[in-house]
Amino acid sequence: TIGILAMGGATFMGAINVGASWTNTIELSFQARHYDMEIRLPQPYPTTQIDGILNTVPGVVSVENWAQNLAVRENPDGTDGVRFYLTGLPPATNIVDFPIIEGRWLQPGDTNALVINHELFLDHEANIKVGDTIPLKIGNQITEWVVVGVIREVGAPRRGLGVAASAYVPIDYFTRVIGGEGITTNVRVQTVEHDDASVKAVTQKIEQQFDAAGIRRTTIQLTTERKVVLENHLVVIVMFLIFMAV
Repeated sequence: TIGILAMGGATFMGAINVGASWTNTIELSFQARHYDMEIRLPQPYPTTQIDGILNTVPGVVSVENWAQNLAVRENPDGTDGVRFYLTGLPPATNIVDFPIIEGRWLQPGDTNALVINHELFLDHEANIKVGDTIPLKIGNQITEWVVVGVIREVGAPRRGLGVAASAYVPIDYFTRVIGGEGITTNVRVQTVEHDDASVKAVTQKIEQQFDAAGIRRTTIQLTTERKVVLENHLVVIVMFLIFMAV
């Protein structure tokens, strides 16, 4: 009886610790993301047009246009290797601040510099480290990129790839490679207030401005909503452990 009670108590403590640890991990993750919403557009629009609309919306502090594309590492034998998403963003961005594990973050003036996240860094099959020059197939062309740093990025989108591997590159050089200069389909917005109600109010104003300008939008995902989704990932496991403890 004492042994069973001890096992039950240990299982209960384990469940509480798992839940607390995951919540703390999510909090640390979103401390590195200072934007409040992600806007995805169904077709490219001029960055000047999108910026002009968003910067007139009350409550918007800053706007950044990003670019994303699937990249495939080219193996020495010509076959496809690891797949992950490349994100082009301004090197001097102030809306993300990921912890650096090795190397450095992107700097103004960088061209083919590549910063990978820890998921890609820890992938033994990919075997990528700081200082490597790796060929990446983006669309129908192959370009070489130099790995300059590794960041810790918890909660990176998997986007159907099954792994949360991703990497970041300077947007100016990236858009030249993929042919997307002066246009955008992916925007990050930072607002004055960061609570759910205030951000939703700004979202409604943005939707009204987009509708008035004839801008079609695919999704506007709030950072607070994504945070809740990630926090709920372990709810089933925690509840199962508590049930087992009982």
